[in-house]
Amino acid sequence: MAHGGQHISDPAERRFRELLDYCPDAICVHQHGRLVYINAAGVRWMAANSADQLIGYEITRFVHPDSIQPMLDRILALRHEGDVSEPSEAKMLRFDGSTLDVEAVSILTTWDGLPACQVIFRDLTT
Repeated sequence: MAHGGQHISDPAERRFRELLDYCPDAICVHQHGRLVYINAAGVRWMAANSADQLIGYEITRFVHPDSIQPMLDRILALRHEGDVSEPSEAKMLRFDGSTLDVEAVSILTTWDGLPACQVIFRDLTT
C-alpha cells in the first residue's frame, strides 16, 4: 500500500485511503512540510520505484525552484480544515531528472488525527 502498510482500524478511513490509492490523478499528503502519503499514480508520475522513495522527504525536494514560493503561498492561505486552494500550475522534479507540468489543488485536512495538507495534481502535459 502507498501509505506505508499502516494498519487502519476505522473502516471508513480504510475505504477513503483505498479510493486515494487507486485514483488516476496523483494525490499526496504532507504534514509539517514532509510527505506522509502518495498514491500509486503519484509514484508513477514522479518516476519513482515506490512510495518509500518519497515518504518522509520535504515536499520542496520534488518541486521546481520556480514553483516553490507560489506553492508555499497557496498552502499558507489555507486557514481552516476543509479550505481548498484555487488550482495553480506548478513544475515538479521527477526522479529521472525530467520535469512534469501539473495543476495542483491543496486542501487543509487531517491525516492520522493530525493537521495535514492534501494535494491533488492534474498532469498538464497530456
